[in-house]
Amino acid sequence: MSFLSKNDKFQLFDALFSSKEGAFLPVFVDKFSMPAMSKGVEDSWLQLWDNLQNSLPQNPFWLNFCEKIMAKFSSKTCDTSVTYVPSKRHFQIFTTIQLKKRVKNALIECLVKICTVSKTLIVTSDTSTFPKWKLRKALSLVEEMKQRFPNILFSLRESMSYRSKSDNEAGTSTLEPIYLLGISEEMTSLFLQLQSLDESKSITFVEKVFLQEFVGNSSDEESDVPISIKKSGTVCCMCRRSVRVFEFKQRDKIKEDNFYVNLIGWRLRLCGCLFCRQCFVNASFAALKKYGLVKCFRCSKIVLASDCENIIKPFRLENKTNLNGGLQSYARKFQGDLSSLASLAETIYCLKLTQFETLWSFILCDDCSTVTLFEKKKRFVCCRNLKCSNTFCTKCKHVITSNCSTNACTKKDQQIGVLLNLINE
Repeated sequence: MSFLSKNDKFQLFDALFSSKEGAFLPVFVDKFSMPAMSKGVEDSWLQLWDNLQNSLPQNPFWLNFCEKIMAKFSSKTCDTSVTYVPSKRHFQIFTTIQLKKRVKNALIECLVKICTVSKTLIVTSDTSTFPKWKLRKALSLVEEMKQRFPNILFSLRESMSYRSKSDNEAGTSTLEPIYLLGISEEMTSLFLQLQSLDESKSITFVEKVFLQEFVGNSSDEESDVPISIKKSGTVCCMCRRSVRVFEFKQRDKIKEDNFYVNLIGWRLRLCGCLFCRQCFVNASFAALKKYGLVKCFRCSKIVLASDCENIIKPFRLENKTNLNGGLQSYARKFQGDLSSLASLAETIYCLKLTQFETLWSFILCDDCSTVTLFEKKKRFVCCRNLKCSNTFCTKCKHVITSNCSTNACTKKDQQIGVLLNLINE
């Protein structure tokens, strides 16, 4: 509040203390806000919330979704804020008392519409199973199309059926970038689910674009044998799409279509292997998770940190004041990808650091992706990010949302202590 004048601060405090009870409290929409609906739509509702929880913070669809809700109810005299809070797994709405119920109902209505306006595209392999490079190509295409079509929700799955995740069981219905690269089972079909707030015409168009790009513009070889060095000078060594080699010094000439139509490739300086941007991002996450550092997917040589930054974030928003709307959204996505990679690297480093340490542990904040180290003897700990207000329970690693949740964690510890005393006796 340091940016407010003294008079503004007095007016703000007067408004707070003179307002009705609960006027400044937010309204929440979560998985349990589901209205009465049919069984098929109910399954789609549960899948939608799992997709939302697994999405990266910079997912274009959900950013676009929240902006549409805010634009509908915001005015010159009143601003409406709608955000998704990953740690609490709900949408948080801040607005006036008069608009709270209307905004909440509109948000639920939009979520139900997404569940109903849905289509599943089934892609089958021409041979017995998909080659690995075909799967990598499908993954990169979906990630690139998320940015091209922010009004469409993409979900790439390996089976038609949906299995909800439980706390003790990891779901396998969705193919995530860091897991798909190391997939070992043979797959004959891919299922791409498309959902939208708009009419189904946009879904039909996106379906045609995906099929056209998935079938064409790639190597004719169907085998999984790594492509030769000579051939890797013209195609991405992971997805085998044709690319145009781009030098780091040419970054000022980058256009929006260079990330999906006139695809550009980046050559690593230590080994010379060529990647399209999205494949390099996927490979970096996979290598970091598997080896603890970024290696070249093709030859396993170390990748320079400067190469990681230059490829994942080829231009910076702060250095490009004349960017159009499309490039600005790409710049935000690039920054988000780099931040997620840095957060994963910090998490893996802390995991190794505390693996054999009995006094210290760490927590990764779901909201701001900040890693916080703490002494194990502490019962509760605050996020290290000063702009984040989360407080964690060091036992269950969950965010403390109220005094009730704090008391519940403490009571659970007391019950466990009583049981241990009985066993020892």
